[in-house]
Amino acid sequence: MSFRPLSLGTSFGTRLFLYRVVPYEAIVAPARSFLVSVLIAALLVALLVLGIAVLAADQFTEPIFRIRDATWQLARHETVAPLDVRTNDELEDLARDFTLVAQLVAEHRGQHEATIAERTRVLEHTHAELTDILEHSADGIIGVDTTGAVTIWNQGAERLFGYSPEGAIGESVNAVLRPSGERAVRERAVLLRELEREGAVVNFLTEVLAKDGTPIQITLTQTRITASDGRPLGSSLIVRDNRLQSRLEDQMRRSERLSAISVMAAGLAHEINNPLAIIGNRIECMQRDIRDRWADSALAADADVLQAHVERLRELTSSLLRFASDDHSDAGAVALGTVAAGTVALLRRTLGARRLELELDVAPVVPLVIGYEKAIETVIVNLLLNSADATPAGGTITLAIRPSAGGEAVEIEVRDTGPGIPAAMRERIFEPFFTTKEVGRGTGLGLTVCRSIVDRHGGSIKVDAAPGGGCRFVVSIPLQLVGAPWKEPAYS
Repeated sequence: MSFRPLSLGTSFGTRLFLYRVVPYEAIVAPARSFLVSVLIAALLVALLVLGIAVLAADQFTEPIFRIRDATWQLARHETVAPLDVRTNDELEDLARDFTLVAQLVAEHRGQHEATIAERTRVLEHTHAELTDILEHSADGIIGVDTTGAVTIWNQGAERLFGYSPEGAIGESVNAVLRPSGERAVRERAVLLRELEREGAVVNFLTEVLAKDGTPIQITLTQTRITASDGRPLGSSLIVRDNRLQSRLEDQMRRSERLSAISVMAAGLAHEINNPLAIIGNRIECMQRDIRDRWADSALAADADVLQAHVERLRELTSSLLRFASDDHSDAGAVALGTVAAGTVALLRRTLGARRLELELDVAPVVPLVIGYEKAIETVIVNLLLNSADATPAGGTITLAIRPSAGGEAVEIEVRDTGPGIPAAMRERIFEPFFTTKEVGRGTGLGLTVCRSIVDRHGGSIKVDAAPGGGCRFVVSIPLQLVGAPWKEPAYS
């Protein structure tokens, strides 16, 4: 509905109003049409905006997401494919730069991984070498923590002391390296003080007990281990069996002593032989005169006694010369079985007269050795006669020739059924002029000559108790190729 004022002029004083009645629909319809148009226009605008947003997302956000995903791949050490972004704007430049950086990072990572792999291989190789050295070292290598408990126990320590790694690791080092006596206990206290003061003790000589209670002389090197900040981590011990070194030193001293004695013996024998030959000759002349003139006189018996003592002196000088002899001229291949058979045939009647039984036991196959046949025969004769002197009537002496257990030597064994030799005297019997026989029956040079000959063959001679009682000598002569040079005296 609307109205408009009407004017009829001044003559008509009253203002008139004209009213027009308009239907409601006539007013609502245009408004509705306007609203519909507005809604349609808004919808079109929204669709346009959405389309523009989709285009913007495809143009801007999709490359950003791709760069983000590639960044996460690079962070996870995955292979990043080159980014193909073509927006002709800064995003394309960013994607290209990111692809270049990713390639550089991949190359650097590859080089770094190759370096790590190489260093890992070197470390594994070094670790394997150190482990092999640690495990197979002839010396005992022991690791100890700050409480004194064993943390490392190698095969050398196992062989030396008899404890397995399972039985040693975790135990106190003092429980597996037990001092052998009061002196060793005092030595251990000195070692600990020196270790505390200096941080290391080198080649400390002491004696400990093995698992079975056997005393073992060792040289011990112990070093304290600390971290870079000075914090104590424990200590390492290198233990070396000193028994072999002691034996070598004893053999060196014995060799030097024998060398000096042999020079003296040769000179003494030479000086004795000259007047002895004159005395023997004069006694033979006296014996002829006595037989021709005073056959029934007591002088004949006295001359025979003198002659016997001259022969004994000659035997002594012969022993001295054999002891000093260093003749290598006849070295060659020696069949010990043949030498033994000949020696037994020579002595069987002599020993039989003493009511002693002599047995020979030769293995079916005995390798040849290189040496001096007469010298080896002297060794066998001396050992047999020595056993005969120690064996009472009715006893048995056995000579055995056989290859050693490892096949690297040939053994000569002489055993008897006599009273044996006390353990305390077994090493002294090889000293010059030492004898257990009664006065007048031995010179004390027989076994010394045997050891000297065996040493020159690079062998060894040992004495111990025979099974079932008695004494047993075992001579071991190492094998050499036929034609090999004569071996100088060995000290091992």
